[in-house]
Parts: sequence; C-alpha cells; structure tokens
Amino acid sequence: MNPEDHIEPDQLVHRQVYRVASRNLLVGVWDSERQGFVGIREKFNDKYLAVEYEYDLQHGTARGVEVLDLAVPGSVSLKLSLGTVDSITGRPVEFVKDSDSSGPLVHGTWHYVDDDTVGEKPSPQSVPNEELYALLETLDTPLRAEQKRLYDEEAKKFGWNF
Repeated sequence: MNPEDHIEPDQLVHRQVYRVASRNLLVGVWDSERQGFVGIREKFNDKYLAVEYEYDLQHGTARGVEVLDLAVPGSVSLKLSLGTVDSITGRPVEFVKDSDSSGPLVHGTWHYVDDDTVGEKPSPQSVPNEELYALLETLDTPLRAEQKRLYDEEAKKFGWNF
C-alpha cells in the first residue's frame, strides 16, 4: 500500500470506513465535520478510539487509501466518548471551570449534571463509545493480525525474534 495512492479528501464519504495510511490507525471512519478519521489506536497494549486528521485538509497524519465494506449507521455516534460519569455513583458529571481560572492549570469543580450539585469527591470516568468501537473492531482486528504476520516474517529474515 503506497500512501501516495490515496483517496482525495473531496472523494471521502461521511461515515464511510476506509483503510488508512496513518501514524496510529489501520482503519478509520471518515468524519467530515472533524475532517479526520476515527479509528482504533493501540498504545502499550491498550486499545481505544482516537482521531487522526486528514493529511491535506488539516496538516494531519492520515490518508484514506481503500474503501472498506462498512459504513457507520447514522444511529451510531462518531464521538470518542459519550460523556463523563462518576465511577462510584454512575451519575453524569461535568467539569465547571472557575471564572477566574486561566493559564495552563485550570481550576474548577465537578458538578452532577442531573441536579447541578457539586460532588464531594467524584471520581470522573469517561464513557467509551462501545458501539462504534465494536463496529470498527470487526475490520481492525484482522488487519492488525495480518500486519503482525508480515512484520514477523520480515523480522525472521534478519534473525530477530519477538
């Protein structure tokens, strides 16, 4: 796969899934609002949804190179996270920045969304977009396995054992 043989940005279709040439993604759904691909990133054996922006539009690190046989339905959110909850109570929370907070350190408090009260000691936790992750995983997992197989074959040529 040659990244020079890519799909031009104006040919990318919103919610269509593509094989991508990028720093961290193998597969990504095109999000025209973000002008980037949402896909599964693996880092230190942790997998999570991430965005890589289109090379030509956002000076990004990703290009669509192949249309895959999946379009994400409109009923599935393209957000990486579906909000934040207190991991102890399960109640939705949001961070409210202090009005006088500025600079690199932001000060504020976590408020419960349902009644706008300040949490005593909330434990904020992101709510992952499991539905989008599961859809993308059906294409991402086989490609990762193939990539690893090819890498291992090349490594053996040099006597490397991983």
